[in-house]
Amino acid sequence: PTKSSDGKTYNLAIPVGDVLFDGMAVADLGPVVVSILKSPAQYIGKDIGLSTEKLKVEQYANIMSKVTGKTIKDAK
Repeated sequence: PTKSSDGKTYNLAIPVGDVLFDGMAVADLGPVVVSILKSPAQYIGKDIGLSTEKLKVEQYANIMSKVTGKTIKDAK
């Protein structure tokens, strides 16, 4: 996010409009990585798509605001 002109808020500029896009918390990623490392032969040469949710940019901005304590908005 970049600081807005008012100096108090931040803008999250991800130009995807209202399209939902995949996300995954780091905490959710760990168990998947462990599973892959335990059985590497099953995954060699394969693409693995990982996602735990699909959100709009505005929703990601809200999550970032809660985590950081700063006001972050979708820069639409």
